[in-house]
Amino acid sequence: MKKSLITLIFLALTVMSFSAMAADNNYAVFIDAGSSGSRIHVFQYQPSTDLPVLNDVFSENVKPGLSSFADHPNDAGVSLKKLLDDASQFLQKQGVDVHAAPINVLATAGMRLLPEDKQAAIYANVRNYIQTNTVFPISHIETISGKMEGLYGWLDINYLSGNFAEQKSTVGSIDMGGASTQIAFETDDQSRPDDEISVNINHQQHNVFSKSFLGLGEDQARGTMQKDQRSSTCYPNQYVSKTSVFDFSTCSTLYATIIQNQHVSEQILSTAKKSFIAYSGIYYTFNFFGVDGFPTEDVLNMHIDSECYGNWDDFKKRHPTVDEKYLSSYCADGSYHSQLLYHAYHLIGSPYPSQSQVEVAEQINKHDIDWTLGAALYSLTQVH
Repeated sequence: MKKSLITLIFLALTVMSFSAMAADNNYAVFIDAGSSGSRIHVFQYQPSTDLPVLNDVFSENVKPGLSSFADHPNDAGVSLKKLLDDASQFLQKQGVDVHAAPINVLATAGMRLLPEDKQAAIYANVRNYIQTNTVFPISHIETISGKMEGLYGWLDINYLSGNFAEQKSTVGSIDMGGASTQIAFETDDQSRPDDEISVNINHQQHNVFSKSFLGLGEDQARGTMQKDQRSSTCYPNQYVSKTSVFDFSTCSTLYATIIQNQHVSEQILSTAKKSFIAYSGIYYTFNFFGVDGFPTEDVLNMHIDSECYGNWDDFKKRHPTVDEKYLSSYCADGSYHSQLLYHAYHLIGSPYPSQSQVEVAEQINKHDIDWTLGAALYSLTQVH
């Protein structure tokens, strides 16, 4: 009897301690509704007048993206069922009241490409599904601007790097999605007010230039490239036909024209002597070619040449675990990313701060780079 009583007291104290620990933390849920899929994040945070402590404690993704439901919006909400159910179960296991975890569904370039009426129909169905099938309180369901998406990525990278906590110099961010690409960096030049935003983080004011290029995400850019009769030069030998041959120079020219048509170089402020971290699609492409860290243009192009000049059958044999749907795109994407970083943005893959350096990364301090953490940080520090 005495042993049973001690056990009951121990269990009661454990539950009380766990509940108190859960009460000390706050939770917020964000869904990144991208062009190719949706990813849910559960953030645990501790508010602060200085810099909030933010941790991404749960993450999961599904395909396709919400924008794919443009012609059948009534299927949009249920497509998020697994994400919502699993996040809810995770929170309950932590002893968290799901009613106290507001949810944000933030869509990006895939939705920006749709007419407003189609976006509205999708969001109405998503809102109805969440309200009917979950107890998450809805905070926001919306399409964010490219400018804000770029800012969120910049906030995420500098938060994970410790630059805000230690009030160090910030680094720029370059994000490559399927439908758009974003570049953001701190600047003293305030000549482009439409592309700049001021944020106060940890009592420090930052003026950030943030520019997004809709249609220059790697999937959209590749689709534009494929309309040219020379597009076979962007794929491994014999991929398009028995006589097709990869030609890096021709492929690069095709992408250079696509970039120039959007006047990319003219629309961004000077990147001279600035440091950048490129992530998402750029990281995956560079990693495929065995390139990481601070790659120079010559190093990247050499790896693309040596890999893509082989024929398609050999190419597949060298990468048996990669889905052919994605495998066929790497040579084109590599050529595109090379043109964008080294020519349109005028960056140099160099670890020397006297130059406009770019580092390619998937993680910072063992945390995945993802703009949703930046969105959470912004909501905690800038929105009152």
